Amino acid sequence: MAQWLKSMVVAASAAVVTGAGVGECPAQPPISTKDLIDPASARKDKVEISVEATDVLTRELEIVRDLTSVKGTVVATWTMDVEGRPPNRVEYATEYAVEKPNKLFIDNKLFRVYADGATVTVANKYTHQYVQRPMPAVWMLRDTIEEMSDRQILGFPGEPILRPGMSLEQTLRGVKTVERVRTGEHDGMVGSWVSGTAIESRQPGSIPFTFERWYSDEDHLPRVIKEDWTAMYQDIADRQAIEDSEGQASPKKAERYLRAGWTKVYTRTLNPTIPPETFVFVPGPKSVKVDKFLAIYPGQAAHIALHGKPAPAIVGKDFDGHDIDIASYNGKVVVLDFWAIWCSWCVKGLPAMERIKQHYEQANAPVTMIGVDCDKPGEGERVKRFLAKRGITIQQFDDTSRAVCNTLGVSSWPFVMIIDQNGNVADTDIGYSEGKEQELKDKIDRLLAGKPVRTPEETEFLKQLVNTAASN
Repeated sequence: MAQWLKSMVVAASAAVVTGAGVGECPAQPPISTKDLIDPASARKDKVEISVEATDVLTRELEIVRDLTSVKGTVVATWTMDVEGRPPNRVEYATEYAVEKPNKLFIDNKLFRVYADGATVTVANKYTHQYVQRPMPAVWMLRDTIEEMSDRQILGFPGEPILRPGMSLEQTLRGVKTVERVRTGEHDGMVGSWVSGTAIESRQPGSIPFTFERWYSDEDHLPRVIKEDWTAMYQDIADRQAIEDSEGQASPKKAERYLRAGWTKVYTRTLNPTIPPETFVFVPGPKSVKVDKFLAIYPGQAAHIALHGKPAPAIVGKDFDGHDIDIASYNGKVVVLDFWAIWCSWCVKGLPAMERIKQHYEQANAPVTMIGVDCDKPGEGERVKRFLAKRGITIQQFDDTSRAVCNTLGVSSWPFVMIIDQNGNVADTDIGYSEGKEQELKDKIDRLLAGKPVRTPEETEFLKQLVNTAASN
């Protein structure tokens, strides 16, 4: 659980959050009126909005629709207090600028996003990689940026400015109810609080969280948004404790969440004159254009150095006590998937790994998938139940001692190492997204066809990226 929270909080910067990518967005023709709303994007579920709240939200939407430009800052503060643990408080700031009909700039902790009307560029601030695409239709812009960055946008600043045809419900992504309005002050100013409930899309099946938005009587726009995720996190922890207690004599006690949630403070300037260069990406001396972002992580240089060399000795046992020796699989492609139950992205990737295993077994191909479980010592039975419940049949290294992880210098998860038919390390990779399944199959297929996973030029390029990131 804590690692799941860390993966969300570290990546969050009010505008862009760790999330799964979406499908490829093809180049679009010039924007026309009919492109301003995608009929397929209309919500199928009805948002329950009180009459009072409808007046407040409709007034906000009408004001924003009439703007020609806006720029501002969002300061987002994450707070989490768990009984028996030190408080966790992290603050991030995001700057943004929006201008009709199709210009956008976002600058957060991880990325800068530029949409200049002709192209969309997402630039990584730490590795100097950037991805660039032709400008899509405006209604595709948000999804295009999410696909390019492989990040989920929490709040898309000024979206109704660029999409004036948006309905009220389309602006309320994830919102289930907007229940009441109460008069209240904030920071000495008069205004109104609007409250409701919403669903966190990255936690399907969890209960809604509650939110409050404070609207200033001065400009009738939201200045503060408070999201209380405490009940949602407690529900997830309670369900996890029930699952962990299956077959145990003493039920496991769930962690008690005292507070978990976001506070976002908005400052904005309406209809400013924004310099045109704000929306234009200019590559720097270290900038490197890529088709998609390549993962950069601690210890990667050592892993790249292993490429093309014999894999280190990897031996151990599975959770039933059976011996595993990677050297015994000579002549086969071996895929090692390092994961743990506490790693949410690892768990999301397990079904994909199982599908890959089944694919090559049905094809009778010389491919072996082996999981390397990195949970705590003594959790073998829990891991077996966890996998069985999800239909995962991949053989598992019991690496709760972290012996294999330490041998290979693995300190970030999920991590994948591919070993070729000759016992040499063919590739290493980290992270999970929807496109990883096909990407991994393509790498395996290249090895089966007698081709390297990466060309020497690609490997050298990756080394340069890692060295550039390390020099920052």
